[in-house]
Amino acid sequence: MERGRAARDLVLGHVRALNAIDEAMRVAIPSLERLADIVGLARSRRISRSGHIGTYSYKAHGAGCRFVSDNGTEVDVDFAADLSTGCPPEAIMVSRNGGSATMN
Repeated sequence: MERGRAARDLVLGHVRALNAIDEAMRVAIPSLERLADIVGLARSRRISRSGHIGTYSYKAHGAGCRFVSDNGTEVDVDFAADLSTGCPPEAIMVSRNGGSATMN
């Protein structure tokens, strides 16, 4: 039961972190319709492939983006399958205390 609770807490932590990132990016880039648009903006060179926005640093890659908050929480999200590798979309969160979760 404890393991299930820990997994649930990791997933909920990931969702909270991703929602906070989404909110911060939309405040910083008002034209952003969805978080996945960060990749397109970087590919079109409307924003740098990596940088700092608000309290987050980001690095666009392949089909996704890695975000790191000032408090050390890392969230790496693939918004679509990476056609170069055939890997399905996934989201990975690494918390400050070293816990991690991967969701496919």
